[in-house]
Amino acid sequence: MKLREKTLILLGITITCSIIVMYMASNVILMGGFQTLEEQNTLQNIQLATNTLSSEISDLNRTINDWAVWDDTYLFIQNHNSRYIQSNLLNSTFNDLKLNLIIYIDNSGNIIYSKEFDLQTEKEKPISEGIKGYISKDSILLNLQNKEGVNGVIMLPEGPMIIVSHPILTSNGNGPSKGTLIFGRYLNNAEIQHLSNEVQSSLMLINYNNSNMPADFQNARQLMTQNSPYFIKPINNSYIAGYALINDINGKPAFILRTEKSRGFYKEYQNTLSYFMLSLLIMGCILAMTTLIYLDRSILSRLSRFSRDIASIGRKGDLSARIPSEGEDELSSLASSINSMLSRIETSQDQLKKSELEFRSLVELANSSIILTDSNGKIVLWNRSAQRMFGYSEEEILGEHISILFPDVYHESYEEVMNNPYNFANSKNTGVIYESYGFRKDKTKFMLEISHISWKIKNEKFYCAIIRDITDHKRTENEIKESLKEKEALLMEIHHRVKNNMQIISSLLSLQSRYIKDKEAFGIFKESQNRVKSMAMIHERLYNSKGLAKIDFAEYIKNLVDDLFCSYGIHQNYIRIDADTDNISLNADTAIPCGLIINELITNSLKYAFPTENRRQKNRIYIKFYQNNENISLTVGDNGIGLPEGVNLEHSETLGLRLVRSLVDQLNGTIELHSNGGTEFNIVFTQIEQKILGK
Repeated sequence: MKLREKTLILLGITITCSIIVMYMASNVILMGGFQTLEEQNTLQNIQLATNTLSSEISDLNRTINDWAVWDDTYLFIQNHNSRYIQSNLLNSTFNDLKLNLIIYIDNSGNIIYSKEFDLQTEKEKPISEGIKGYISKDSILLNLQNKEGVNGVIMLPEGPMIIVSHPILTSNGNGPSKGTLIFGRYLNNAEIQHLSNEVQSSLMLINYNNSNMPADFQNARQLMTQNSPYFIKPINNSYIAGYALINDINGKPAFILRTEKSRGFYKEYQNTLSYFMLSLLIMGCILAMTTLIYLDRSILSRLSRFSRDIASIGRKGDLSARIPSEGEDELSSLASSINSMLSRIETSQDQLKKSELEFRSLVELANSSIILTDSNGKIVLWNRSAQRMFGYSEEEILGEHISILFPDVYHESYEEVMNNPYNFANSKNTGVIYESYGFRKDKTKFMLEISHISWKIKNEKFYCAIIRDITDHKRTENEIKESLKEKEALLMEIHHRVKNNMQIISSLLSLQSRYIKDKEAFGIFKESQNRVKSMAMIHERLYNSKGLAKIDFAEYIKNLVDDLFCSYGIHQNYIRIDADTDNISLNADTAIPCGLIINELITNSLKYAFPTENRRQKNRIYIKFYQNNENISLTVGDNGIGLPEGVNLEHSETLGLRLVRSLVDQLNGTIELHSNGGTEFNIVFTQIEQKILGK
């Protein structure tokens, strides 16, 4: 679809949507205003109807006031003379006053005179039974509290009636009242028509308690209350009705009055909205045509020319061609941008050709074989190193499957590497090196090292393999491994023999000490024997360790302490040993002096800290051995009798303490002595760097 057609459709949709939105908005705004006016007018109309009814009641009330406040009536209620009836209560009187009912009642509640008259047939009729219920002794019509009387409407079986009552007084308005005069007028069809003519609307009365009233009256009855006696509701698109609740003389709902008028405001609203929508449609069409003509001349025709020029450049492949960019508007800027883009593409193509030449040169000059395959494993690039390594020329190998370079047993594993989803350039596994075997052209097998990288170009995968011949490297590596195994075996043998020699020395010292009678000399031999044992234990642990370079010193401390307790024949029930040690591994250069230090300090505690008479359950020797960063801390202490006064660690004359001081210096450490209710040595040192043979 062309731009002109799309623009025309878009304008049509826009104008249609705008008209719909304007119609809905106008419908909401205008309809609300017209509806408010219509409801206000209908409310005024129903209020006018109720006011007209009130005027009718007021007129009847003024009429009864003339008759009740009259000396002739005052005398009639007393003497019941017939002349009054013959002169005043004629049928013409009912016609002239439009009365259907006249009743005279004295103060005792006795009816002096009563007459009901049918104005339509102009004939007298019996008093309605419903009237009698309103003229009982307790009726509001008779219990008048003031001289104004009572007026209103009542609901009778025959229909609603306007009724007024007034006390009978003299012409001067003086009393006392001698009785009550009651006038009544039915609100029949003639009277309703009269009221309709007065208000110029159709009126209708329905008994409030009528169960068969029309649906609209029922709805109005449910919604009207004493505080809100009016209700407005459209009947249909042509008429609107107003409803009013009319109470009887007792203040109870008597009937519902309805006015009905033509919906002039609604029709006016419909006409206004139709004219408005028609005007909007005409304006929209004019705007659409104007816009389309402008767009066609200013934009669409120029875009069409741009499209033809760009298509021509694409067909010819001439990136040096340019698009005309006259003018200073956005399309001119677009043409300039396209020309600039063409210039950059032209430059990029030149750079791409240059990069391709550089890439080809690097690939050809690389010492490793570089092989590029497509997603099917077909070789698409083959450098000179690959030709030298495998013996295939570029003409022979291009298009062949890469599996030709690998033994059959490795085909499946190589395919798995190629299809590995983690083998893309953005993966952390890119460049992982695999070892395999390859086949040369002459079918000789050799070991190779291969790494892969992959990428996508237009949804097609490409794999690049970088291969090195590691046959000589593997041969050398195997020779080194064999040499290393021989050296490890030799080192194990050295540790084993050193341990055995030290055990022989320890055994010789033990045999020699049996012939020594001097206790001091015997102790010296025993201490020397323990020192040799501590060193022999280190070589034994080095011999049994996996690395042949470090030992687990925490386990060494436990075994050394157990051996010293056994050597001096001391049971741990008499002296408890507490060891709190971290899992620290020490090399031989550090472990030997550290083991000798522990041997000397534990030996010193066992010999001197707890005399035989002081040995008890609470005697305790403790060792703490832990590491903090590069520093190693060793604490050896007891809760024995402590060192004699005047003992100076720097200038001690005892061999054990002098040896400890020398060993601490050998570890480049520091030592502190605390003797307060026992003896405690705190030593801090760092592990000695392992010396390498020949350096």
